Amino acid sequence: MRLMRTLVLHEKVIVADAVAFVGSENLTSTSLDHNREVGVMGDGDFRDTLLSSLQGDWATAAPFEQQE
Repeated sequence: MRLMRTLVLHEKVIVADAVAFVGSENLTSTSLDHNREVGVMGDGDFRDTLLSSLQGDWATAAPFEQQE
């Protein structure tokens, strides 16, 4: 887990070998069955662009345990 002070992010991202997913869902029954959540899955350029953004955000964020 990392902490970003420059952006407010709420999305969840999963990047696999061939596809990626980004969405607002939590992996809970309330989120998946009762809330109005949204998510998108794709491959190719979508996956590569999402991975690049995720890696950039991760690199600029601080490890959570180092924060007060």
